[in-house]
Amino acid sequence: MLFCMLALIASNAEEYTHTFTSKIFTANGTMALSGVDWTLAGDGGYWGYDATKGQQFGSSGKPYKSLTLSTSGIEGKITKIVINTSGASSVNANFTVSVGGVQYGSSTELTKTATSYTFEGSASGEILFSYTQTSSKAIYIKSITIVYSTGEASTEAPTFSYADGTIFDESLSVEIDSENTVYYSTDGQNYVKYTSALNITETTTLYAYAVNANGVSSAIVKAEYIKNELPSPDATEATLSFKESSQRTTLTSTQQVWKQNGVTFTNDKANSTNAVADYCNPVRCYKSSSITISAVKSFSKIVFDCGSVAYAEALAASVEGLTAQDDKVTVILSSAGTTYTIEALSGQVRLDAVTVVFATGDEEEGGEEVVSPDAPTFSIPSGSKFYPTLDVEISAPKGTIYYTLDGTDPTALSTVYSAPITLDATTTVKAIAVVDGVASSVATALYKRVPSSVEGSVADALEMYVEDEEISATITGYIVGYIAGSSLGTNGANCSFSPSDNIVDTNILIADDADETDYTKCLPVQLPAGAVRTAFNLLDNPMNFKKKVVVEATLTSYFGIAGLKKTKVEGTGLYHSVSSADYATLYLGYKFVIPETVEAYVVKEANANFVYLAPIEGVVPANTGLILKGAGEHLFNLTPSSATADVEGNLLKGSLNDEYIAEEAYVLSRVDGEVGLYKAKMTDGKFLNNAFKAYLPASALPSAAQNSAFLRLGEGMTGVENMCADAEAAEEIFDLTGRRIKAVGVSGIYIIGGKKVFIRK
Repeated sequence: MLFCMLALIASNAEEYTHTFTSKIFTANGTMALSGVDWTLAGDGGYWGYDATKGQQFGSSGKPYKSLTLSTSGIEGKITKIVINTSGASSVNANFTVSVGGVQYGSSTELTKTATSYTFEGSASGEILFSYTQTSSKAIYIKSITIVYSTGEASTEAPTFSYADGTIFDESLSVEIDSENTVYYSTDGQNYVKYTSALNITETTTLYAYAVNANGVSSAIVKAEYIKNELPSPDATEATLSFKESSQRTTLTSTQQVWKQNGVTFTNDKANSTNAVADYCNPVRCYKSSSITISAVKSFSKIVFDCGSVAYAEALAASVEGLTAQDDKVTVILSSAGTTYTIEALSGQVRLDAVTVVFATGDEEEGGEEVVSPDAPTFSIPSGSKFYPTLDVEISAPKGTIYYTLDGTDPTALSTVYSAPITLDATTTVKAIAVVDGVASSVATALYKRVPSSVEGSVADALEMYVEDEEISATITGYIVGYIAGSSLGTNGANCSFSPSDNIVDTNILIADDADETDYTKCLPVQLPAGAVRTAFNLLDNPMNFKKKVVVEATLTSYFGIAGLKKTKVEGTGLYHSVSSADYATLYLGYKFVIPETVEAYVVKEANANFVYLAPIEGVVPANTGLILKGAGEHLFNLTPSSATADVEGNLLKGSLNDEYIAEEAYVLSRVDGEVGLYKAKMTDGKFLNNAFKAYLPASALPSAAQNSAFLRLGEGMTGVENMCADAEAAEEIFDLTGRRIKAVGVSGIYIIGGKKVFIRK
């Protein structure tokens, strides 16, 4: 390992690795995987996660016939790519790996077993994994490892999410981006490791540098962020000066924006033939451009400091409603309109500063008291969720209402409110009331549109719930109780969180925590008569208490709170698992579908040494004993089914609850590392068989074999596990009827040393 590390350092090679430990992609699009953006595209419609195989892309019902996963986030020469990938059982798919359009290796056939494939080459550019399949199966990716060489000894400096000199109002969330480890400081001396976005609330200078995996540091970069200091609550006016370009937040060929002391000034090119000039002290405004003034408080007067009487008179002549004072270099506005278009100006007007006079209720010119009108109100409370649309009404005691839907503050030039606003997306609505040119404070409301479907946890469902609406939902949680009666009761009094007093079978409660007892964190689930009620209700299945379950239903009002109704048979199921020995038995009182991640067997034949496992697929009948095989400790979902199913000749029996069985039987166990069916330990002529477990009655064996202590598992009567040239090494030899023989006489299949072998004579 040390040699490999030294080799990497010597060649400037670096390694990127990401392992899927949970479901990351929930739709096509771009997600960050271990700091690198990867883009998923294709025609699938389902996403999941398997602890053994990793992120799942598509399903049998919504497969990816074509899938690509790509990134351009790794720079340098790519020399090796290792991807651990697989498909569901019976998958028929191929995938290729390319870098910058150059294919590495050849097209590779996917198997159902999670396997690491290595591809080597020497190219730079976009990394692309491309899958195609003729089957309709899930595709999995467990991990990705990429070895690449930068060819450089230096490290690229990090970048800030906001440019140097950015001015902000209340706070600014600054991110520092780098592929390497970043350290930052606010004084240029004391550096700490960067882990998440920095919340800047005061004028601050940030310093940062990056360190690569080989310990090489980048150059130090810095950026200053300037707070737009707000006026004090009792301030009567505020001034924005154009003397310093640091107060300018935006400069393009069409617009410049200045902010300071709670005042914002915008100079927009509009219809002017002149570009916005890169000037300050003073600012230039050309003919047919527009200027807009806004402030954090309502104001009744604006004073433009033009620097000279000539510019003051030119501005007053160009904008209706402005008058210049001959003895001062100011233009006074007597109303609170905020946007002015310079119409008749020949040449330009120069501005040194802008001052706004706040509306305080004091006596103003003309002896009239200027009082800000009351802000508008909304018919729907802010923060409300909706689906699919929402009608919002705005009202105010007096004045004309102006509103915006893009998050900007409204002005007297914004849309006039005249009828309810219909929203079909998450929207921030802002509104003001204007009376005699005086604007109210801004009223704001946020309305969140939830999606048409939700897949995830109980908390996700509670977040997306909209009263009296119906949303498609697939929710995973734990069965923690049920609701007795037709209502919740006061403070959830009718909610039972115990399996011992079940009295109803029509509903269950599910939660994200198996020990949850707070009904406000639970979802009631309606259990319609049939397969779903049979499988999940606690009255008949008390052993389901605290079981993990996935429910596909409609998220809507149930018992007056968020709940799941119209529960579907297909798509809803209990989670089960196999043991660490990769085997388990199962016995359920309802029909269900065998998942792709496990293999299911019944027992139709047995002798003194073996039980022969006969594979079954598809739908399993109710009350059918099974032996399952799969990845150890693997959690899988069993979905009830209403389809026709039949299995004949199965010797396995089982129990739906913990039950004492008064007959000798064999149960699945592992002794000294070997898994098989062992004679159950009897106490007073009985043995305890746990709920949902299967067993093999001794009476199902031939009478001569009922005293066997252990039965090995054999998968089918014709399976061949080994081939021998002769029988010289045999210890004990049995034919397929279970008879012990002294020697092999003819070619055929025999049981030798506990294994099925083919002997060629």
